[in-house]
Amino acid sequence: MVDIDKLDFEYYLPIFCDALDETQFPFDLLARDGTIEILEVAKDRVLNVLPDVVAGMKKALNTEKPQVIMNVCAVLQKLATISPVVSLALIKHYRTLLIPVFSKYKTVRKNFKRGEINYGQRRRNLSDIINQTLGLLDKTEGRLPTWR
Repeated sequence: MVDIDKLDFEYYLPIFCDALDETQFPFDLLARDGTIEILEVAKDRVLNVLPDVVAGMKKALNTEKPQVIMNVCAVLQKLATISPVVSLALIKHYRTLLIPVFSKYKTVRKNFKRGEINYGQRRRNLSDIINQTLGLLDKTEGRLPTWR
């Protein structure tokens, strides 16, 4: 087994992000949790591959599947908090990444059932998760576009 600190983040992080559109267990869990674990360790080294990370998240968001959107929100929340440098670099990707899907689902009140979402996030709906993500992005990176 390889220590996560010794991984080539520039190689593996885009691969994990590209898999965020998975909906079948355990692949969805591996994509989301693997991406988050790599982000926790990589921190500022994410800057080199941020365009690839964003491309994977955009591809996942384009599926418009609630479970996938939730997974991308978890990754976005981690990206926003790992480093001020990364959160500032993320700003230029808002228009292409967030507006198309988040504005559409910001008010959707779909509740997740058992098996649709991990246990730590039960009893929450898509709108709450999106609004929490937008609030965190606003707090860590500055002003967001108007979501109307």
